[in-house]
Amino acid sequence: MKAKIAVAQMNSGADAKKNLDKMCAMTKEAKAQGADLILFPEHADYLGHGMRKQAQLIDGELIGTLSACAALNRIYLHLGSFTEKSDTNRPYNTSVLFDRDGKTVATYRKTHLFEVDIEGGTKVREADTVSPGDQIVVCDTDFGRVGFAICYDLRFPQLFQKMAKAGADIICMPANFTYETGKAHWEVLLRARAIENTCYIVAADQVGEKPEFTAYGHSMIIDAWGNVLTQSEQTEGLIYATIDLEYLKQVRRQMPSLHNTREDLY
Repeated sequence: MKAKIAVAQMNSGADAKKNLDKMCAMTKEAKAQGADLILFPEHADYLGHGMRKQAQLIDGELIGTLSACAALNRIYLHLGSFTEKSDTNRPYNTSVLFDRDGKTVATYRKTHLFEVDIEGGTKVREADTVSPGDQIVVCDTDFGRVGFAICYDLRFPQLFQKMAKAGADIICMPANFTYETGKAHWEVLLRARAIENTCYIVAADQVGEKPEFTAYGHSMIIDAWGNVLTQSEQTEGLIYATIDLEYLKQVRRQMPSLHNTREDLY
């Protein structure tokens, strides 16, 4: 089984309509190029000040529009992530995957929130403004089993191993990495997660100036051996690569690390 994957690198800003129109145009372009799945970056629909004020319900206008876009183009559409209203003043950072009929087949809420307090330096408490999810999500598509992570989740290999153990062939990773951390860690962590779990990693990053930092870009698709199949630079646009599940099975036979895991110890 083979499938063509499209990754959309975006410079999303504070104009939600412009962002959404761009997402729909990119989806149409990806379909025209024969893609089976398109992945958008974290907060593809809105990246500006007042993120909580932009929160929407899981069945709101954004979801309806992108569901219709997926169905119109007969493509799997992973919206990256959006700010989802919760029962508290702290919304979720949520991914949704639509199938070729526009049906929601999976919803994932970012589980790991960035918390750091360096004396005399950086202090960030994402949990003050965002609610964490509490589920690991893997779902079936017509081209393989897909796992879900968002941005900071990348630093937690246990999450990726759980998804691989649950049968994930492909793990989608929308992100909004800062330029400094991206330059140091983005590619090496993505390739490590692919190698450790002998799976494809599909990563869509934001690019350009954001309210608090410059985004790194360099979206990429990595195969189960850790090879970078395709990579963006510092511009918006689409990149493509073909995934091959027979090749993935071959890699897993050659390197059976998932099978050799000592779950009795760790």
